[in-house]
Amino acid sequence: FKEMKLQSVMGVCALVLYWILHETGAYMYNDVLGKLAAYCETLVSVSVIMMAAFTTGSLSKMRSKSRKVFVFENFPKPMQFVVTAVVAFGVAAVIKLVLVYFFGL
Repeated sequence: FKEMKLQSVMGVCALVLYWILHETGAYMYNDVLGKLAAYCETLVSVSVIMMAAFTTGSLSKMRSKSRKVFVFENFPKPMQFVVTAVVAFGVAAVIKLVLVYFFGL
């Protein structure tokens, strides 16, 4: 539940920051704010994916299957979180590309 709580807080913070940048239009006038807005948008998607993975037990299943490939549990907890976040970012990026390419969203 700690990990899910952290993901929820990060997702809400990213959503609020993205909303502020989008509503004020500040991201259009500054490259750094534009990149921050894009990062926040992706982080919201990642947070949703991570929370779904935690609540459905998919993450536990991936961890148990990953033992056959490499010993994921032997990594330190922070490294496990980083690896999981990187995979979630990759999945979110692919989903976003598919939505933009096929549906123009």
